[in-house]
Amino acid sequence: WLLLLLSLRAPWFLSSAVLLSMRLRVTGSIAAPQQSSETDTPPAGGGISIPTIFAPMIACSVAVCLPSIYTLYTSYMNDQRRGAFPSVLEQYRRIVARKCLYVAALRIIFFVFLMQKLEGNLQWPYRIVCLPLWTQVLVVLTMLHTSIKQLNDDMCERAFKKQNTWSEIHLVASLFLSMKIDG
Repeated sequence: WLLLLLSLRAPWFLSSAVLLSMRLRVTGSIAAPQQSSETDTPPAGGGISIPTIFAPMIACSVAVCLPSIYTLYTSYMNDQRRGAFPSVLEQYRRIVARKCLYVAALRIIFFVFLMQKLEGNLQWPYRIVCLPLWTQVLVVLTMLHTSIKQLNDDMCERAFKKQNTWSEIHLVASLFLSMKIDG
């Protein structure tokens, strides 16, 4: 039950939204202000830094990995005890768990890039900052056409495709958004 509760994303995103709202109410902007020559200036955003805003979403990405790590661990331990080749269902569970780990790692990289960009530490265009989001779709498609196809199970293939439809919508939305921001 604990792993299930940790994998729920709504509370994590809600806390980030509240922190972002508090920062916007004080400063009117999410981006860090230009550094002034004075060192005794109070922190912008009423003390709410950009890493503080993104911390719940990074924690969510880490928490989502825990059920996948547990699934992979128990699956491999069961295989060592039995010494048999895993079933199609067990192989499918491993593929989905690995996909979740890859996507979570890429999401964390994206949040780090975005934080650095908003703080003014990166001069990259948003298209480059969003690159980890687009790489997620490549990972999913590669896994679909390699690992899932090797299972030769139509039900697993349909389930995997259905599970990843939102990734494609996410890709298109982030592509258009980054192009709009970059100008």
